[in-house]
Amino acid sequence: YLLVYEASITPVGQASNPRRLATPVLVGREHVHIIAGSPGGGVQPQAEMAQREFYVPKTPVPCFALTDTFSVYGTAHLLQGATLDSFLRVGDTFVPITGATIYLNSMPGTPWQRQLVVLNKAKVQVMYVLDAEHQPGAVGGGPGQGGGVGE
Repeated sequence: YLLVYEASITPVGQASNPRRLATPVLVGREHVHIIAGSPGGGVQPQAEMAQREFYVPKTPVPCFALTDTFSVYGTAHLLQGATLDSFLRVGDTFVPITGATIYLNSMPGTPWQRQLVVLNKAKVQVMYVLDAEHQPGAVGGGPGQGGGVGE
């Protein structure tokens, strides 16, 4: 289980509830699709990380992931020489994606952004690396604009 403090419960697709629960919430890990921090939550700049004693350099890779509820465009950070396949097969249950744009599959016209989300690998149905032509901002790129699954 994940233990969440100061949680607010909001039905999917509705405005968030600013009122926080006074008691912790336990959530079964196998039911979590994504974990997203509050808007404006920080991600340590790469220059600062490089000065840490145990920093491992990684290669930023633009990617797209799809669960049965969410579509996520963002950047995966792979070990040098690693592939997306090894990124998903090895390590923790959850994988981090930075600079994420999250789409609720039932409401793709209202995406939201977070500096960091963490995806449950068991919930990922499809994940792939995006080439320059299919990244948001490119002509015809990005989810909902010819860059998503099945488009």
